[in-house]
Amino acid sequence: MTVTFEGEEKITYRVITKFRTFDLAFKNRKGLIGFPVRGMCQISGYSGVGKSTLAYTLSGIVGSELKENITLADLEEHFDPIFMGTVLENAGFAGTVYNATGDLDHEKLEDMLAKLKEDNYAIGIVDSLGAISPVSEAEGGLEDSNMGRRAMLVAKLARRSIKIGSKKNKPLVLFATNHVHQIIGGRGTLTSGGVVKDYLSATHLRISVKETFDDGSTLIGGKVDKNSFGYGKRVFYLFNLAGFGIHPGLTAMYDCIMLKIAKLDRTVKMSDKNYGFVKKIIENAEDKDLFEPFHAALSNSIENTVSTEEDEEE
Repeated sequence: MTVTFEGEEKITYRVITKFRTFDLAFKNRKGLIGFPVRGMCQISGYSGVGKSTLAYTLSGIVGSELKENITLADLEEHFDPIFMGTVLENAGFAGTVYNATGDLDHEKLEDMLAKLKEDNYAIGIVDSLGAISPVSEAEGGLEDSNMGRRAMLVAKLARRSIKIGSKKNKPLVLFATNHVHQIIGGRGTLTSGGVVKDYLSATHLRISVKETFDDGSTLIGGKVDKNSFGYGKRVFYLFNLAGFGIHPGLTAMYDCIMLKIAKLDRTVKMSDKNYGFVKKIIENAEDKDLFEPFHAALSNSIENTVSTEEDEEE
């Protein structure tokens, strides 16, 4: 049987990041892999796990693939152009980053959304949803009640970004970082900004630190909590190299370990070759040739998949 669709055609553009377990985490029933560039992608986790770094890296990869620019709404006021520039360059990005302006947070968000309407901007970053301060909070007293106002603002942001994306004839993605909080007086966790943004997010990545190294680098463990374009609840590894961003070689090494192509005991071993201690490998992270065997092993284990396909929404 064949299903035919008429009317407006909806295409989901997938970007192969070459972070293998990450790409596989978005697999759909047709076997298509890669990050789906469509709608809002929420990246959540506890403080200091690498949410901004991951948002920068994915923005750089998507921007490089699509030849599109990036706009940033820095609501936490910790934007470092040197660090962000380094992460984006290491991700292969060579375009423009527009830092949205405004005295109040809603003005910055409006400026960012206006930029996304332009032809050469297709990637937005909100850093972070938990830092959004409504007008009543920014200009009122500390004693003023603001319950629900942040959630209303975040919901409007999500809805408007979706509408902007639907009117453009090219892929658009909005990365929104968010903090995870313990539920006061209860069990479990929640994220800032209400529940509407969870309904409207096309994808939701939950990340945590699995291991920390002496130089400040971390092994990030993640799970796709929501994937509107394929399977959900799949896990991935990413290696966040201090001062660099998500490192392709070290991520490939851990992908091989996770996929049981390589083995980590006290040292890393693959195909009867011992690559030494992880600490020493990290020290030689600039040596691209060192990681070629891991990239090659991953390429041999996974079929090449085209980036642009029409997906069935799961």
